[in-house]
Amino acid sequence: MTRLTCRLLMLGVAVALVTACSPARPTPADSTPIPPSPTRPATWTPTVETPPTAATTPVPTRALTPPATPASMKVVVAQANAFSIQIPSNWTVTEGTRRVQGNSNYEVKYFAAVGPGDAPQPGVIIFYEWPSSVAVTNDNVWESAFALTALVIKSCAMDLGPEKLPVEFGGEPTFGVEYVDACGAAGLVTGAVHGNVNYGALFEAPAPYFGEWFPTLREILLSITFER
Repeated sequence: MTRLTCRLLMLGVAVALVTACSPARPTPADSTPIPPSPTRPATWTPTVETPPTAATTPVPTRALTPPATPASMKVVVAQANAFSIQIPSNWTVTEGTRRVQGNSNYEVKYFAAVGPGDAPQPGVIIFYEWPSSVAVTNDNVWESAFALTALVIKSCAMDLGPEKLPVEFGGEPTFGVEYVDACGAAGLVTGAVHGNVNYGALFEAPAPYFGEWFPTLREILLSITFER
């Protein structure tokens, strides 16, 4: 046996001895033991916590559409015999004054008639005896009526239609403009000058049902008679 061969044999034996005597290196699986899966009783039922929910208020049913049998009309005379009007007999009437504060302070009288049920409901508001800083006629009084409406009558912003329409209000040939407001009502704003008294009016109903209420609102409008 050659001297080189003997050296290689001796080196291989040494490597084998060193490997056999060295401690085994842990495998990654040995370094982190996996605990056994927990066992649960056969009757175990998981508990699911339901987050608390805020109490809700039920939304009342709203009678928005006209009744199958419309209420009969009745004649109502405004305070101080300002005008007469026909309205459905089940509508509620309110009268009073509103104070206007601006460059000059004054009060405007109003008459409101509203259908029964939760708002919004069809109705009419007539306001009158307000002073105007500019001369008004039946051709342009609706503009002053709209300005006053936006100031003290309605709390919802109004989007006016594109053109003024011929209207007969209290026997006066005048004009009005259709509108839709931010609260979901649609209607007509108009005005008239009679006996040196300025009148304004709103005739409205919930926008989705305005077409159904239009005949009734038109009948109310045409029934108005200024008494002074």
